[in-house]
Amino acid sequence: MSTITKIAGVDVHIEGDGADTLVMIHGWPDTHRVWDSTVAHFKTRYRCVCFELPGYEPGGSRAYTIAELTEIFRQICVQVHGGKPVLLLVHDWGCFFGGQFAMRHPQLIKKMVCVDVGDPKSLEKSVTVLSGLMILGYQLTLALAWKIGGRIGAAINRFMARALGYRLDTDRIHANMAYPYWLVWFGRRKPGNEVVALEPPFPFMFMYARRKPVMFHAQSWLDWLRARPGNAVVEMDTGHWVMVQKPDEFNRVIGEWLTKNG
Repeated sequence: MSTITKIAGVDVHIEGDGADTLVMIHGWPDTHRVWDSTVAHFKTRYRCVCFELPGYEPGGSRAYTIAELTEIFRQICVQVHGGKPVLLLVHDWGCFFGGQFAMRHPQLIKKMVCVDVGDPKSLEKSVTVLSGLMILGYQLTLALAWKIGGRIGAAINRFMARALGYRLDTDRIHANMAYPYWLVWFGRRKPGNEVVALEPPFPFMFMYARRKPVMFHAQSWLDWLRARPGNAVVEMDTGHWVMVQKPDEFNRVIGEWLTKNG
């Protein structure tokens, strides 16, 4: 049975049943629909929960701080699973914001799967000049798109999405979806936007795509993860949107890891 409930002002989609709850957080420029094949696969085993990243809903018009987003995620996780630890599956900006939430509230996380974006702290120290210039180019463009807003900002978002290989419905992309880029480049010193390292104390899987021009993780962080029992690092022969490009393999790998050790 599929239901929609509003928690902390967010429409939360709940489908399936099981002893564990699988909470999914997407990134730019997606909606909760990017998890459709994932929900279809896991809903017979888990209670699947997904929602639009706040500000990404149609007509979204404001930027959220890290503190605001982590509090919204906390409320959602507590209410959908009665305060017990959840399984957290995140992608892209979902990794960044979801990771900040998980580090602030580790007692609410049973296991976590992070897809294609790793620890921001170690990445900042290890990025090369070439990859740094590539990141700077597209992210500052999207930050500017948010600042411009309106139809021009939306058009820039759509252009960049297509240029970066996004092949889903681009007509619904709007300018406010770029607010995370403005936040990390121009809002990091504002209260509520403090960033902590992603060093999970709970079982953690990092899955990353091989076929893309820039990696969003540091090798030193991968080594740190691999050294801890219960963790896993998986490379996928796809582009950035792993769950869309190879859904069967994506779901199988995650499902096998989630069932290990309970």
